[in-house]
Amino acid sequence: MGTTIQIGKILKKIEPPAEVLETGRGEYRFYIETDKSTYYGETVRFQLSNVFIDYQTGLLATAGETITVSGDFKDVKKENYKLRCDYNSPIEIDYNIDATKKKITFTVPGGYRHGVNLSFYLSPIQGVTNLNGDIGLASVSILGTLTPPTQYNYNYNDYLRLSGVGLPQIGLRHFMSSLVISCSLIIKSYY
Repeated sequence: MGTTIQIGKILKKIEPPAEVLETGRGEYRFYIETDKSTYYGETVRFQLSNVFIDYQTGLLATAGETITVSGDFKDVKKENYKLRCDYNSPIEIDYNIDATKKKITFTVPGGYRHGVNLSFYLSPIQGVTNLNGDIGLASVSILGTLTPPTQYNYNYNDYLRLSGVGLPQIGLRHFMSSLVISCSLIIKSYY
């Protein structure tokens, strides 16, 4: 950032080129020039936006659970953005922004199996352009849930029937058999 060497963090304001202001996108990279050669760093691409998000990653949630994401949502209006999830087969989800415009809440939809990863994002209604694109909010791994059993009294040789929402199809038999073995061991330890 000049001809003198500085150690530590460097802060320098650079006026954006006209192209960046027109398209809303840009890129930059740092370099060092010596007598022998010029050494370049990685290119960093960016998009200008007035929406700032505390993107949530690694969340675990069940169908029907409410997720809250913090950020600056003052420029997000329901008539301009729809909340969607699942880039492969996008579905729209209702959302609410609180009165302070600092939190957005939405409910995890049903119909997904345990272990599926969903990305939630705000998508402009007018379509993605140079000046507006999808705004990522959260990445969520879906958890299946077991429903309460229909009966609570069992004999030693009775089967424990389990059901639930979002349980995995593959490996379900293995899951159930390992659960039966665990229950059998617990019952045997009481006798």
